[in-house]
Amino acid sequence: MSRRTQLLVVVALVLVAANAAIIWKKFFASSHPHVAKEQQMVEQVLEWESLPATPLDSSMENLSGVIANFPDGRCSGEQSSSGVPVNQLSRQIKDDLFTAIGGLLQCFQRSTPEAVFSYMDSRGEQIDPEKANLVKKALVDEQYAEAATLDSMDNKDLFAAIWDWHRADPKWRAIVEGAGSVCVWRCRSPDRAGVATLGRANKKLFENETNYLHLFRPKQTFEDVCNSRAVLVADVMIVVEHDDSRARDRSPYYIRFWYSPARDAWQPLQLKLVASEGGSVDLATTVSRILF
Repeated sequence: MSRRTQLLVVVALVLVAANAAIIWKKFFASSHPHVAKEQQMVEQVLEWESLPATPLDSSMENLSGVIANFPDGRCSGEQSSSGVPVNQLSRQIKDDLFTAIGGLLQCFQRSTPEAVFSYMDSRGEQIDPEKANLVKKALVDEQYAEAATLDSMDNKDLFAAIWDWHRADPKWRAIVEGAGSVCVWRCRSPDRAGVATLGRANKKLFENETNYLHLFRPKQTFEDVCNSRAVLVADVMIVVEHDDSRARDRSPYYIRFWYSPARDAWQPLQLKLVASEGGSVDLATTVSRILF
């Protein structure tokens, strides 16, 4: 057999093996969907692990630079037909969005009730009275504090008490570069911004989610505005690196903001972790305790 013939045989064998591998992979994925999904999850996590991260105690300029590099994310369903490229936003609206995202990242990194309360106050938000009453009842029922004591507190002290009772500790340390995205869209009905629509893509992959209750509200709420006009909404996906107590594991979070025309500013609306042990009893080690 000539050298040319040998070479052709080797090339043919390689092509056959490659095609067989592709066919087998497709067949295996279709006949073993759970195994295929687990493999996809592993590949996604490994990709996130390979990327650099920016500490959240960096300057706002550094954080804004990372956030500004977020690509337009993939909107789902009706959101995609109402999508607005980030670069088409006005300079003021775009810059305030980056500031709103960076500020939330930094207050969770500081991990104190004062930092979170101050951030919400800067966004024109105060504790929702109805939600505050529900939490007060829980504190009294668990004999954490007396009703009279809670009623005498101002909002800042009440939030600190709730933080202590909840044992809040986000454990956020850094933001993973190159792993985030922003999907901006116009919402014409509050129903279309249900929490189930946030982070839907990663939920399908990881099958778990943890929703964090938003305890704050502005004077003019999202529902008030959205019932009368279309509202800009930004679904921000970030991958957070947690601190050493969580072995610096990296998890995807989604934050939903809406643009308030009354304040000319972005307001936080929803927060979700979509790669958690959602049903675990040991929440202290598997899910960050966050007051939002």
